[in-house]
Amino acid sequence: DLYIGIDVLNNVAGFSFLGAGGELLHFKPFPCGDRESLTARQIAAVLLDKDSLPRFIERLQCSIGRLPRHLVIHRDGRSYDTELEGYQHVVRELQSNKLLTPDTKLGVVEIHKSNSESLRMYHMSGERVNNPLIGRYHIFDNQWGVVATTGYPALTQGTAAPLVARIKHGDLSMENVLQDIFNLSMLSWTKPDGIQSTPITIKILDDWLESIAADVD
Repeated sequence: DLYIGIDVLNNVAGFSFLGAGGELLHFKPFPCGDRESLTARQIAAVLLDKDSLPRFIERLQCSIGRLPRHLVIHRDGRSYDTELEGYQHVVRELQSNKLLTPDTKLGVVEIHKSNSESLRMYHMSGERVNNPLIGRYHIFDNQWGVVATTGYPALTQGTAAPLVARIKHGDLSMENVLQDIFNLSMLSWTKPDGIQSTPITIKILDDWLESIAADVD
């Protein structure tokens, strides 16, 4: 029902809100200091601001005709325990203010665009090694999985780099998590051969944070 993307670049945190199948999309920056992790207080300050997530949920309710019952956080890279503390506090506050249902499920998913193991996927055609078909995935266990959001036939040169997903928190299905990531990556396409590997929740953060928080040479 509701996705929130989070990333930090050069002292600025970016938050994306996505709902109603991509009909509603909002970006919010927040100066967070010289660190990669966010504190619980910072998470609460951004998400509980009346012009931030509460207003977005009101718009979402008008669009889908009900309050969201599932809230999934897409964290670009590592998710920290202080951040999880902040998410849980935000959910409790929104529930007390009747903006989330009492049984709202919270999930936190780390999305890694690179990994120390240099995981790759490939497709064998006879003795020829090709890029994987777009949408291929592999589940390692109930917490870790990998999905090819780029690959054959759209990627005509280079090697496809799959996204690695880790369920940090919540009772989520890894297959559903990978399916969501793949579906949301489709919303990042700007033309048939212009595929983007990241879901729109992360793509919008990469684009906007790069423009407002990039180092100036």
